[in-house]
Amino acid sequence: MIVPVSLLIGSVSLDLLACYCVKRSKGFQKVIWGLAGLLAIISAFVLLSFVVRDIPLGIGGVYRRWYCGDATLSYSLR
Repeated sequence: MIVPVSLLIGSVSLDLLACYCVKRSKGFQKVIWGLAGLLAIISAFVLLSFVVRDIPLGIGGVYRRWYCGDATLSYSLR
């Protein structure tokens, strides 16, 4: 569990770096800062993809409960 959490922290750090670089690029007028921002955000998403593979999110269960709850509610209102 340590590895996914550290990858998540790395992804967040790269996202913050990307925001800083894009701000420094002044609307992508400074090409080097803009490219650094794009590279940082792409790297952040790559790290985040590894995190999502390892951490159980349980989205299927949440979606199932929401969908069944909605179907039950609409059925009881008829």
